[in-house]
Amino acid sequence: MQVFVIGSKGYLGAAAVARLAAAGIAVRAVSSRPNAGMLQLDLVRAAEFAYDEVGSGDLVLMTAANSSPDFCRTQPELARDINVEGTGFFIERCLERGARVVFFSSDTVYGPGEDERSEDAICHPAGEYAAMKREVESRFAQHDAFKVLRLSYVFSRHDKFTSYLVACARDGREAELFHPMLRRCVYLGDLLDLLQLFCRPGQQVPDSIVNVCGPELLSRVDLAELFQTRVSAVLRYRIIDPPLGFFEARPQVINMSDATFSRLLGRRPTSISGAMQAEFINQEGIS
Repeated sequence: MQVFVIGSKGYLGAAAVARLAAAGIAVRAVSSRPNAGMLQLDLVRAAEFAYDEVGSGDLVLMTAANSSPDFCRTQPELARDINVEGTGFFIERCLERGARVVFFSSDTVYGPGEDERSEDAICHPAGEYAAMKREVESRFAQHDAFKVLRLSYVFSRHDKFTSYLVACARDGREAELFHPMLRRCVYLGDLLDLLQLFCRPGQQVPDSIVNVCGPELLSRVDLAELFQTRVSAVLRYRIIDPPLGFFEARPQVINMSDATFSRLLGRRPTSISGAMQAEFINQEGIS
């Protein structure tokens, strides 16, 4: 079995390539940018991909997308070419060749709400990006070889927001935070553990949709306070108003259930406090 990681130069794709390769899994890195040793896939021209490389029993991790809500709102036609048309064409070709596909979707397909959402909850996508993700989900929902991961914000020392906090603490700058914005943030290490389950020979993940989320509903202020406590007491921050329209495509609250994720992991997901311990205290701090 080969595992194709689509979007292998991105935050999640690069982490997946590193973890799976370290576990001895035959990984094929795929990127939109030409790189030595990688296959190239431009989702705007998905028909040009070398589909002969994909075979029956292979696994395709579809991490690639234009995930900027602002881009999807301001350039909806190009975003749709990438996130719906090109993505759908690519997935369909892979399924036709007998591969399994794991599609990285988003918690935003549920829409805003404080009530905890399980995988069978009715979706009310918030914004263009969420609607595009939901459209791809629905297109292949009846295909047994198609699985959906609905991701909350994925935390690690290298995620965009945490990298910003690190830079502010290191440089003595005051971090500026939008509030309220609450998510069931998930530790990257837990997501990678789940991906390894899909890669085990003969392993069948029965669930067609999995909420990939943590055990706690946290705001950016909560994350900054945990960072102060667990990582760097010198971090300073203040709350500022977001730009006009910011919350149109980014619900203030999305609350997912981690019950399915916990069952697959065989444990509750890691708390963000514990994740900060693993990412910073057990490594090299913020230097």
